Amino acid sequence: MSQAFTATEPGVNLPVDGHIPILPDIERNNSVFTDGVGEISRALARRIVKSLGKSGRTKRFFLRPSAFQFRMGGCKGVLMVNPELKDNEIRLRASQQKFLSPLADIEIAQVFYRAKPFYLNRFLIMILETLGVPADIFLGLQQEAIRDVEAATESFSDCAEFLDTNGCGTSYHISSVFLHLTRLGLTLGGQGPTAVNSDGFLKRSIRFAKNHVLREMKHRARIPVKESYTLVGVADFSESLPPNTIFACVRLQDQKPFCIKGRVLISRSPQVHPGDVQFVEAIGKPPTGSPFEHERYYNCVVFSTRGDRSVPSMLAGGDLDGTCLKHTCDNHH
Repeated sequence: MSQAFTATEPGVNLPVDGHIPILPDIERNNSVFTDGVGEISRALARRIVKSLGKSGRTKRFFLRPSAFQFRMGGCKGVLMVNPELKDNEIRLRASQQKFLSPLADIEIAQVFYRAKPFYLNRFLIMILETLGVPADIFLGLQQEAIRDVEAATESFSDCAEFLDTNGCGTSYHISSVFLHLTRLGLTLGGQGPTAVNSDGFLKRSIRFAKNHVLREMKHRARIPVKESYTLVGVADFSESLPPNTIFACVRLQDQKPFCIKGRVLISRSPQVHPGDVQFVEAIGKPPTGSPFEHERYYNCVVFSTRGDRSVPSMLAGGDLDGTCLKHTCDNHH
């Protein structure tokens, strides 16, 4: 029942007589490696982005999305771009079909186009301590985060980035106001005709945002971890990744993309058991001839579909139905 009440935006309508194949999942040892993930052609993905653009959403898309969380009749889950598919082709997996329905409208619940920050929480910290991570590591990250909060309010541009990162003032577009003030040549604090020192609204806005972030850090242990990201999980349909490996290419706004390489820690909320935290190997830059050489799946975690068990199924018993997974480089631990 909850599937029918998911908040979505209209995407595109597929022809009623169009055949949408329901393919079997990749399974092994009763473990489903493609649970909740289907494929979509690049052309149809562009149509979806264009359709969302009518409501102004594509103004936020600084890159072409590689994955969408969708609802279509009785099907749900994630669609990842497959460059080999043509025209309006779409392929679903058996795990995505929950009930039969004649509807062929693709409705979009979420577009995965950006890498979100990685935050610790109380449960993850307890599990990592149980696994032998010293408490000094977390205290050091907390102190570093507190210093960053204080430093982030020294200029309007820093304040805008701080608000966006922590989701403060989003409904009122306060970060956009700060960026406009920067473009006008105004500065926060200091001396001179361009300095803004006496505006009570600005001071209160910044103070409330700082207090909110510090309060979350104090009561929920919501501590950011640098060089770590929260990305959506998808599956390697080409079966080219070795077991227990991932491919992740992160692209941040106004920065060059980079591929993560080496041993990384990966988890998903809620973490309730030490097994909900796993180590996997990121392959880094894809080798020549790899299917990821031309389609990088920016800001997604591509999981291997080989091996004895699916890694996502180890993380809080999760599937890949729009699940955002947290991963961090091993050098933090």
